[in-house]
Amino acid sequence: MQAKFSQSLNDLWQKTARKTVGIVFCLCVLIGFGDSLLPILGHLLHILIEVVESLLEHFLESVFHLSARESQLLLFWVGLVIAGYASWRLFCKAYEKSRCSYRYLQNKWRESIEKQSAVRFKAMLLVGMFGMFMAFIS
Repeated sequence: MQAKFSQSLNDLWQKTARKTVGIVFCLCVLIGFGDSLLPILGHLLHILIEVVESLLEHFLESVFHLSARESQLLLFWVGLVIAGYASWRLFCKAYEKSRCSYRYLQNKWRESIEKQSAVRFKAMLLVGMFGMFMAFIS
């Protein structure tokens, strides 16, 4: 049973894109263990940011002979500008993606309406021809 499952998983891995399988796996892990996994990831990210910030502060203090307070303020403002720029770029990309998705769905909707209206027109034409035939016969 175990070998059969691993073989089917391997076949799935080979048939589909590895990136898609990885994303689905990560989403399943997040859904299953998100309540305990996300805080751990948040703490690890916070520790990483603190270490990088400390290293940059010591670098600024030693190279540019700034005080500890000045290097902290400089890093804060640079970080704020970088975060603002990154969020601006992210929102622009999200807006463009949503517009593209909206246009795609709108075009699909129009195509389906055109197909439905063609089918309805043909049905109405057949009913009308049948009615004319019945009127002609009687």
